Amino acid sequence: MTVQIDLDNPIGLGCALEAFMEVDEVNHMIATLCKGETNATVLENLVQRFVTIVDYYQEQPHLLDRTLPQFFKSLLDVGVNRNLPAVSRHHAFRFMYYLTKTRGYKNVLRLLPHEVADLPIALEILLEQDEKDMENWESRYMLFIWLSVIVLIPFEMSRFDGTGSSISKQLLDVGYKYLAVSDATRDAAAFFLSKFTTRPDIVKKYLGEFLDQSVIRLKNEIETTTYANTFLVISVLRCLSLIFKHGKRDELVGFASLLYHNIKDLDLHNDKNVLYRKGCCKLFHRLGLVHMKTKVVTWRYKKGARSLNVNSLTPGTVSGGISSGSLENKIEKDGSGDHVVPNSEESTTSEEVDVDCDEEIADEVEMVLNDLLSAFLRDPDTTVRWSAAKSIGRITARLPLDLANDIIDTVLGNFDNNESEHTWNGSCLALAELARRGLILPERLPELVPVVGKSLQYEVQRGFLSVGSGVRDAACFVAWALPRTFSKSVMLPFVEKIASDLVLVILFDREVNCRRAASAAFQENVGRHGKLPYGIEILTLADYNSVGRRSDCYVKLSVEIAKFSNYERSIIDHVAQKRVNHWDEGIRILAADALAGLCSVNSKYILDSIFPTLVKNMTRNELHFRYGSIKSTASVLLSLYSLGFSAKEIVSDGLRAKMNGLIPTLEKNNFLKGLGGETIKPVVCGFISKVCETNFFDSENQDLQSTLLNFLISCVKHKKEEVQSAGANAMLQFVSRFPACKSEISKLLLEGLECNDGSERAGFTLLAGHLPNCVFTPDYLATVISNFLKLIETTLATSVYAAARVNALNSLTYLFTLKCESKDPCVEQMLQTIFDAIYFGMQDYSVNERGNIGAKTREAAMLNFASCLVAVAKSDCQQFLPSEKINKCLCLVMTQISSRIDSVREQCLSCLTVLYSHKLLLHFKEGSKLEEIVGEFASLPEEERENYCSIKMLRFVYPMLHLNTYTYHILIGLTSCIGGLTESFCRETLAAFNSYAQMISNDPEKCSLFLNAYLQVFEDNRGNDRIITPFLEGTALLLQSGIFDAVHAEDSDFGERLVSYLDAETRNCPAYYKLVFLVNLFSALLLSSNSKIHRTCLKKLLVFLGHQYPRLRKHAASQLFENILICPELTMELSDEDQERIQTLLSDFEWGSEDTKKARETRNEISVLLGLPVPTPIAKKTNAAATAATSNATA
Repeated sequence: MTVQIDLDNPIGLGCALEAFMEVDEVNHMIATLCKGETNATVLENLVQRFVTIVDYYQEQPHLLDRTLPQFFKSLLDVGVNRNLPAVSRHHAFRFMYYLTKTRGYKNVLRLLPHEVADLPIALEILLEQDEKDMENWESRYMLFIWLSVIVLIPFEMSRFDGTGSSISKQLLDVGYKYLAVSDATRDAAAFFLSKFTTRPDIVKKYLGEFLDQSVIRLKNEIETTTYANTFLVISVLRCLSLIFKHGKRDELVGFASLLYHNIKDLDLHNDKNVLYRKGCCKLFHRLGLVHMKTKVVTWRYKKGARSLNVNSLTPGTVSGGISSGSLENKIEKDGSGDHVVPNSEESTTSEEVDVDCDEEIADEVEMVLNDLLSAFLRDPDTTVRWSAAKSIGRITARLPLDLANDIIDTVLGNFDNNESEHTWNGSCLALAELARRGLILPERLPELVPVVGKSLQYEVQRGFLSVGSGVRDAACFVAWALPRTFSKSVMLPFVEKIASDLVLVILFDREVNCRRAASAAFQENVGRHGKLPYGIEILTLADYNSVGRRSDCYVKLSVEIAKFSNYERSIIDHVAQKRVNHWDEGIRILAADALAGLCSVNSKYILDSIFPTLVKNMTRNELHFRYGSIKSTASVLLSLYSLGFSAKEIVSDGLRAKMNGLIPTLEKNNFLKGLGGETIKPVVCGFISKVCETNFFDSENQDLQSTLLNFLISCVKHKKEEVQSAGANAMLQFVSRFPACKSEISKLLLEGLECNDGSERAGFTLLAGHLPNCVFTPDYLATVISNFLKLIETTLATSVYAAARVNALNSLTYLFTLKCESKDPCVEQMLQTIFDAIYFGMQDYSVNERGNIGAKTREAAMLNFASCLVAVAKSDCQQFLPSEKINKCLCLVMTQISSRIDSVREQCLSCLTVLYSHKLLLHFKEGSKLEEIVGEFASLPEEERENYCSIKMLRFVYPMLHLNTYTYHILIGLTSCIGGLTESFCRETLAAFNSYAQMISNDPEKCSLFLNAYLQVFEDNRGNDRIITPFLEGTALLLQSGIFDAVHAEDSDFGERLVSYLDAETRNCPAYYKLVFLVNLFSALLLSSNSKIHRTCLKKLLVFLGHQYPRLRKHAASQLFENILICPELTMELSDEDQERIQTLLSDFEWGSEDTKKARETRNEISVLLGLPVPTPIAKKTNAAATAATSNATA
């Protein structure tokens, strides 16, 4: 069976491949290299394609094994063939490197040839390499990998020495040289040196000298901090570690002690460079292992085969004909070459010899252990701690039982509250490694399991953050390792405790990686033992994907898993004790929702044990306790009420007094002031809302009513929008519970709508949108709406109330919807007012120091425009709609469709989509065509729709330009976009204009309508810099891009009208940036074939040459000079001398100088040469009115 690979869509291929299927293609690539290909493009394509192919097998590299020998033989033949170009040989080694990266260098070593004749060939090629050549480092990498297997030949290296040269010395020198390079070659060089220096003949002759030189080099290099020195130190440490890993113990033990002390004297293990510390950790533990016999102790716990499949077989029935006894007698080895857990629970192999308890342990081993336990295991970096944990596991595996127990005691002693999170993390990793190797015996589990449970909940707050996620993750690793080590019978007493602890992490941990790690550990326990209560059911609910969303874990999964009796109490207690008072506000909110959901599981326990504690904690000094308790109390109370409990059943008299007196108590303790008060007030508002919903408060209690009302009104007046919103939301339930306060609220609302404080006004406009229908009598409603309308109609006095205008529009729509639903007769009267307000809101372009604050009002106006029309359609009040007004509103909506602000465009498209979905676009002018265009957008998938809310949506705009009703309004927005601040806006808008121009170029009537609408935008918005400034910039770009040429007929007066408008805009214009755009426009129009336009523009540019702004003169001179060079026809009628003189004056004169008089004299000379009248200053009028309307001050 073969699998066809879709290389364009490789998703999911990691589990679908069955064989390496590109053998022929790869062979063809190798054949291309064999031919000596040197073309850079061809070779680049070959490498890119080869990498693409090999990367598909990163998850299943074993599929390459059948073809790797053939590939490496062919590639190596190319790499050593000196008859081929160097570039082809380098690419052959590059291909070998990518294969090695995928399959791993340890698997590749056995495929490389290692004959005696290969040694001089590989060394010679390596010596020819340039270590500074950063493009071909793969060649050097593979040569070192090749040499590392060649030097294992069983002949003394002295046999290959030539006259006056030692090949051993050459190999050592070239290896050492490449330890300092910055690429991966240094790792290969370190591996090569470790293999070479551990040869028996080299150990005797060169190893001592090599170690001494390494220490000297380290001592010299650490005095400076260059990158090269850093690489050398790291590589030397790695090389030394590999030497003591690969070498024979008897040959290396004599060097270990001195080297340990020399390296420690350099103090690299305390360096700030984490790679130095990690290298020292690896080296120290290898030096310690050299002092110990390479025997496996018998006291370790031995469970059986690691394979689940093998463990499930009964003795004597192992597949493949291997008896269980022979299988158990096999000894597994880890990646480091150390013996680990023997696969026999009863028998011991001949290689397993118990370490003599009386055997003396070298002092260096004790020093190494001390370094590992006291320094490296507490290191700030996780990689160092992880390396130290593995080192402790390897050394402990060779120690007597009593010493191993001492190490375990030391690690367990690190779990102290005074220790740092780094120590906890390192200790968890060490326990996992010790357990994984069987070095923790069953009798230590009663000490270990509680420590693991404590680590699974480890979290320490540091300021506004917390630390501990690494500790919890490592604790999950320990929980994962235990079932892999111990048998079912050993783990049985601890299964329920471990399961409960893991479930709490799965459901309630703040970090997703910890929740997923706990899920994996739980799955391992279920798979290995199957004794966890409801294990399969929980795994089905809480798998890798389902625990990804924290809110789902708290609100959904916790309720489902709590239904299993073994976990019910622990989940409820954990949420109430640990999560309700969590430092993270988001966790506290989720905990309240979780407790509310858990009421359906065990309401009696929560009512009797949890709820009283929550009520008591509502007034604690700690902010997070108060916040979480108030939030949870309200949620639990509402949940219990919805389950059928009465107020008397839920709350005793003592608790009732505490709840009624919550606000006075908070005020008395000053808990409602300052930043803490801003945080707690929204929660108290939510508490009031939910408690009022349960009818818990006594509606006849006037004191309580007054207290609650005053608090809610103070929240509505608050400057923070979050507090205002919470107060307004709570008011709806409050009025329902205390209807007697309606008149007082009505009075306060009117006062608030007329106050001068912006935040208070915003709060009361928001409040109006959250009051019940019964508050708004016809007369009172008319007064409120009148206030809203005055506020929304932006004037100089009301422009500062941006938030209040947004709230007013939302509240108007809310009130209108209420009246529509109740079929109130006042709907007809409200319609005109509502759409007047929306019309005013869509024209809000207020700007202050915070930016374009009017954008939010326009967004709200568009949202409420659609909502009101939908409400009208549902209430059958279409006959009362002011058709002219709503058409004007839609025109303003179309203006926003090409706004420069993303959120405004998004809201505009949302508005049109809502109208389309309710079939309301047909009620507007040209509605059927508009519906067709909007329908195309609405039919897009949601992901694409979100993308088109960016500037790409301008591609939907140009078809709307065909709708004459909306052309003018769309152009207002488009011209703002083309003159926008970003290149992307300009590019997309130009594309929209160009597409439209090409479509109408053969229709003179549409061209005329388009040009007239374009000029109408200019004429109607004279003096409005918000529109005119980007309009001028955009028009210049359109002229320069030639888009107008497609729609501009020769007999059209478009150019002349545009020039006249520009001429009028030039007068009395003091703004430099606008004058620059005008210069650009006159310069673009200068190339017109119309002689009148040409002459007028030339005159205007000459006027600008004498302007009072030096920078503007310089810009005008540059534009005129460029136009003369581009279009020689401008000066064709002049003599050659005059043309040369004009160009000299424009290019050589310092137009940017401060001497305006001299500039005007030069400008006058150019005017005379061009045969144009010399510009003269316009005399200023004497009266004040004329002075205000004077012409510009340009000469």
